[in-house]
Amino acid sequence: MTWYELTYAAGRAGWEVQAATRGTPRALEKQMRAGVTTRLELLAPLVDFPSTAELSTRIRRLTFRYFDEGGSVWWHAVEAGKDATGRPGNVFTHAVGRAGLSRTLRPIDLWHSNLWLTPFGPREVDETVLGRFEAPRTSGRAAAIERALSRQEETEALLAAAGTCRERGWSLVLASESQEEFVAWLAVVCHFTAAPVAAGSFPFSTFERAARMQSILETDAVIVFIPSVDLGEAKDLAASQPQRTMLVLDLADLPAAPSGGEWEHAGQRWPAEGLWQDAFFELTDAGRYGPADLDRVLGLMDDIADGGDDYLDVGEPLALAILEDLEDESRRDDLLLQWGARLGPPRRVDEASDDPSGLDEELGPVRVADAPLEVQMTVQLPAADVGRPEDAQLARAVVRGADALAVAPDTVGRVERWLADYEEAHRATGRLPDDLDTEKE
Repeated sequence: MTWYELTYAAGRAGWEVQAATRGTPRALEKQMRAGVTTRLELLAPLVDFPSTAELSTRIRRLTFRYFDEGGSVWWHAVEAGKDATGRPGNVFTHAVGRAGLSRTLRPIDLWHSNLWLTPFGPREVDETVLGRFEAPRTSGRAAAIERALSRQEETEALLAAAGTCRERGWSLVLASESQEEFVAWLAVVCHFTAAPVAAGSFPFSTFERAARMQSILETDAVIVFIPSVDLGEAKDLAASQPQRTMLVLDLADLPAAPSGGEWEHAGQRWPAEGLWQDAFFELTDAGRYGPADLDRVLGLMDDIADGGDDYLDVGEPLALAILEDLEDESRRDDLLLQWGARLGPPRRVDEASDDPSGLDEELGPVRVADAPLEVQMTVQLPAADVGRPEDAQLARAVVRGADALAVAPDTVGRVERWLADYEEAHRATGRLPDDLDTEKE
């Protein structure tokens, strides 16, 4: 896939585009230009003649957004010293973009790219030329898995917070002494959902200041880093809002356990029973999965997503991958019954169907009462001809567990008829999984 580039800084003629890839699609270039910055509010600006070590450790701001009309855009901004007129405070922005959403690349994986252009001083800025930008050959999945396994409770809390913010339209503001700590946690968030979901759901910025948070809240930024020194100011801003618009968390003090069905941090509360958190708990509970197992499941998750981002819950891709990976049929049935109602209706509906919602009106809701758990849930299956494999697996789980789950006999009969219709509709297309093909049993 083609990468397009653009650089922006203060030159001899003032703030201007320094260079841009020829042939950049107009909509994409418009977005790239709109996101450049002319100011970085740093904690400690560099001296006029910094050492190589100081330049290599300067603050970098990487922001990412996905636009339906343009595509995926990253802006990498660094302090660039004085401009050509001798004025201090120059900022060099290197923007890259490409059309569409990536099937496997997580946007935060570009943080570690060595292809970002980072000149310092007027001469270097003036002489900088575009190269050939490429995605990194390796992802941050292994490091994300290692962190998630070693800090499971904190990971659960963070996934629940990110999912809540995405669902409610809030920003998740994370404070730390270290940008690298923030990036490592953001990688966990992005690698435990499908790549297109991460890109479409979690625009981010790796450096902001609390003084600018009000303007940040007016954008679509979902996950934002601030230095720890700004934590108090950010919390005060969050508390002053008439309605909550963000969660402000200290990465050095993430909660270790929920209470009363909620996570809590500094008086802020968010649900502890989301699908994403539950799916992650399934992976880590009782040591069921090791690093290699998690790597396999996360790879399967991307295969299942197949470039789409239209999931009702950011945890749905992970839940579907776990169900697909499980060999224990009994455990799969249990999870299907726990998660089925939260996986949502099908997103692709046959245009020829008389039912525009895609739900099977004749079958109706299937009510399942699990007496030992004192839980009642409702499962709504789609029309058989547009059903997905996971819908059929859920239906089979209802039939197999009918006695233990107190499913009414007439309901079992209706679900069995739905399964027969599903198998007939999908066998000819070759889309019927082996474990659902009764002719092979």
